[in-house]
Amino acid sequence: MLNPETGEMLIPEAFASRMFFTDAEVAVIAGKNRETIARWRREGYLEAARFGKRTVMFRRAEVERLVRGEIDFSKPPVKRKEEK
Repeated sequence: MLNPETGEMLIPEAFASRMFFTDAEVAVIAGKNRETIARWRREGYLEAARFGKRTVMFRRAEVERLVRGEIDFSKPPVKRKEEK
């Protein structure tokens, strides 16, 4: 969510100091369904970091991009080069 007066991202207080967020946390912040966030991640619209085999989280900057509306869902996602 964005503050309409300042344009800054409004993050619930429980997440204020966090740098990484789960699908469910991003869904709360963005006002979307968790499955929608997970789908956008799988399709490549949102970039996530992997921690181990099962843990996938979003960097704060990626969440801010989503909330500010900087992601164009009308175009195919940009394929990012995977690190090896």
